[in-house]
Amino acid sequence: MSARSACQSVTVVRRQVTMFLPRPLAERVDGIRTRFDPETARHIRPHITVVHDAGEALLGGLRSQLEFVASTRPPLSLRLTTARCWGAPEAGIYLAIEDGQGAIGAIRRALGVIDAPEFEYVPHVTLTHARTVSAPQAREAWDAIRGWTVDETVSIDRLAIVELDGSEWRTRATVAMGRVLEDPATPLRVTDRVAARVLLVDDDGALLLLRGCDPARPEAGTWWFTPGGGLDDGETVEAAARRELREETGFAVADLGPVVFRRTAHFDFEGVRYRQAEHFFCARSRRFAIDDSGWSDVERRSVLEHRWWTHAELVATSETLHPGELAQILDDVLARGPDSGGDRASG
Repeated sequence: MSARSACQSVTVVRRQVTMFLPRPLAERVDGIRTRFDPETARHIRPHITVVHDAGEALLGGLRSQLEFVASTRPPLSLRLTTARCWGAPEAGIYLAIEDGQGAIGAIRRALGVIDAPEFEYVPHVTLTHARTVSAPQAREAWDAIRGWTVDETVSIDRLAIVELDGSEWRTRATVAMGRVLEDPATPLRVTDRVAARVLLVDDDGALLLLRGCDPARPEAGTWWFTPGGGLDDGETVEAAARRELREETGFAVADLGPVVFRRTAHFDFEGVRYRQAEHFFCARSRRFAIDDSGWSDVERRSVLEHRWWTHAELVATSETLHPGELAQILDDVLARGPDSGGDRASG
């Protein structure tokens, strides 16, 4: 039985599109949540849910769709008003949101959300949840919260995809709203660069990946990626791939052979939006613990760990991988042979 056929069972994923409140307003709201619903406060930060059930969409496809929708819209201007309850306190207490321009509704429609006739979407920040707070506790909370007013307008410039992992909601991706509020006609500036990456495979067919984050956006969560990086001035893509592999893992190779895969990646990192043309090579090695003595300052603050991933793990994981189709890419490369040439391209 192949690793692919062994991983055909379907896992139902609870996935949502949401917007996190900016600090220090989030800390102010969390003062209420921590007091009256500590369980919910532990599992997710104060937020406004945009799409309640996005679990049927594949993460990579949902992120691409969200990036496109966000790129055409300015940051949202929302007013946080007063505490309310859903008919009765035990049904849940929330902080009401005024969206005068209907921006959240427009995002929901652009994402293809179709509400049932009996459902009315109401933007809000949950203060107490019916699943985590008993009826007597909810009534006590309402006696204390009733009349609490924030009366503050906030700018929300990012949308996030979150997934339920056990009892914790974890951020899987974050996308920026693509145009500045002051001048909606001005596109966000994009920095173009060329990068080289390496699919480093051990004797058992496992792939070495690094786990990273954006230090400027901790709310964006973490993701796994292959060793590699941008070209230095005058450097070829193969020379860059060999250098990056040596600097990031300590593994030196004299010849990487041809490019086996190409793609264009769009991402934000430390306040810069990149459009990156990536060239992938493939190399084989015995499994080893990486040597990080050659890491740059950027790598030391953004790379968290490394591990070797089997094919089955790549297929089954709900964690964010870059590229998202790594398992299929690795299949194709190893089927052709890393020295066969004839690279595959992806948008």
